[in-house]
Amino acid sequence: MWEDKLTITKRLPADKLPDWLSVNTLGSINYRDTKGWIRSSGGDFDYRQDITYQTYEADGSGTGGFYPNTMFWTQLTNNSYQTGVPNTRDNTSEYTENGIGLMFDIDFFRNTNLVLGGRFDKVRAKVTESPLFNPNSGNTEFSTPSGWGPTPELLADYIAGIACTEPLAGTCPGAFRAPGTEVKTSDSGKSISASLSHKLPWASMTPYVTLARATITLDSANNMYSRDTVLGGKLVGDAELQEVGIKGTALGRKAQWTLAWFDQERTDVSNPSDPSVSSFATSTTTEGVEASINYQPTRKWFVGAAVTYLDARYLNGLTTGQQVDVTARDLGFQDIVLPTGEIYPAEAFGYGGRTRVVIDDPNNVYDEVPGSPKVQASLNTTYTIGKGFGLLANIQYFDKSWANRIQTVEIPEATVFNVGATWDSARVHLKANIYNLTDEIYFRATGGGNSNMLSVMADRRYEISLKVDF
Repeated sequence: MWEDKLTITKRLPADKLPDWLSVNTLGSINYRDTKGWIRSSGGDFDYRQDITYQTYEADGSGTGGFYPNTMFWTQLTNNSYQTGVPNTRDNTSEYTENGIGLMFDIDFFRNTNLVLGGRFDKVRAKVTESPLFNPNSGNTEFSTPSGWGPTPELLADYIAGIACTEPLAGTCPGAFRAPGTEVKTSDSGKSISASLSHKLPWASMTPYVTLARATITLDSANNMYSRDTVLGGKLVGDAELQEVGIKGTALGRKAQWTLAWFDQERTDVSNPSDPSVSSFATSTTTEGVEASINYQPTRKWFVGAAVTYLDARYLNGLTTGQQVDVTARDLGFQDIVLPTGEIYPAEAFGYGGRTRVVIDDPNNVYDEVPGSPKVQASLNTTYTIGKGFGLLANIQYFDKSWANRIQTVEIPEATVFNVGATWDSARVHLKANIYNLTDEIYFRATGGGNSNMLSVMADRRYEISLKVDF
């Protein structure tokens, strides 16, 4: 990605304006070009292969159904067909953004401020998806004593690790496919914003109100457009913001505080085929309250705290034809507990592929956005010891949240502690950090909320950094 940007500011001459009015202007144009490429594997190769499969006694392998193809590989660690996970798709994305904007910063009678802004953006995108391999096409000959499964000859090749080096329909699962086609389109959007504030004569209290409508590019988290988004012709989404708040000082101006209510609505690609696994495919509204305070009781000690309550909801219900990933436990399977106390988890009954259900929720009962804790809080403090040494600490709290759209898996609450020490001397700055001091085990939902693919956050880790100013 590369970007070129030109910004010009101009304060209107005071002699051309009334004494009670001051106007500052800003104009900006930019051009950005973003290119990306990703290789992935899909179909039944996305998750573990079937560990419940049992070979029949005639094979004599003694492996109980486990052969090289049942190992838990990804296309990054082993992309061979016979023992691993083949690459199934190459995605290439390229898009350009052109934008021009103008902003006015206006002061009335010194204590009242109005900021007005407008912007126009144009996006052009081109995507090529080349399907290399389809694991769902092709078939295996059914001629075993049990009436299903691979032939004895093919099974022997699997066990030896030499099966299916070149998949052929009718002999091995899957088949190679022809290169994909290129799709491209363009889209544009307008942004406007207005913010009004007035400074009161008490404790520097300043109430404000902000209204904004902004355009957002509908690329994914890896800065790439998908083929379906380009085919839909909508590259730019909309976001609307309403915010009312107040800020001020306290304790002899040693503390600064803020309190705000906000309501944000985001409209993206509508009616997705799989909304539960794509964070860029639905419309959401988020309403909340946030508060913060920063306090410096002495020159050496600083304390800051913040808390946010937010309620994020989908505006669109799941409609007929939309699919949601589920586990075998969601479908009613239960754990099997052996006499030895060992547990065969219910989820294992679904290993070997992706299990999905089609949900019709026209009344939008499942409207909570997964992976969005209602309460988030943080506490930060720093203390200067002297002779260049300093200490710092940070505490973060995340409330519990749902891991998926249909609310079958819940992410527990978590509290994370981070500590550090610093040493500064002229141009040399040394810093040591310990992240996740208590080794908390906590999780984050992936984009859109697929509970089968939660992210496990990093455990306790250490970091030392050195910075030298020249």
